[in-house]
Amino acid sequence: MPFKTFAVRNEVILPIHYLRGLSKLREQEMGWNEIFDNGLGVVKEIKERNHKIIAPPTTGVRKERMGHDFKDGVFDEMKVYAKHFGLKQAELIELFAWIYFSTQFTEQEKEFFRLNEWIFYVESDSDTE
Repeated sequence: MPFKTFAVRNEVILPIHYLRGLSKLREQEMGWNEIFDNGLGVVKEIKERNHKIIAPPTTGVRKERMGHDFKDGVFDEMKVYAKHFGLKQAELIELFAWIYFSTQFTEQEKEFFRLNEWIFYVESDSDTE
C-alpha cells in the first residue's frame, strides 16, 4: 500500500481525531479506509448521474498535513474523480470526510463539528435550467 500525505482544512482534523478516539474506545476500525471506500462509492454514483460537485469556499490555507497507507489503486482513482469534477485532490478528500461524518455522526456531533459550515453541494444539470 502506497503511503501518501495530503493537506486538509482545519475543520477536518478535529472530527478525524474524534473518530480515532471512538475507534479505540469501541475497539473497531473507523478511519480513512472507511472514509475513502464510502466516498468513492458516492462520487461514482454522482458521476454516473452526470451531476456536478460544488466545493465550499476555503476560508484559509490547507496546512494540516495527514498521511495514509492507501489501498492499491485508491489514490489513482481519486485523481481521476478529482479531475472529472474539477476539484483539487484535497477537496475530494474533504468531501469524502464530510460524507462520512454526515452519515455516521449524531445530530449533536454534526452541530459540534459545524458540518453545515463546510457543506458540499451536488447539482444536476436540471438544477441549472
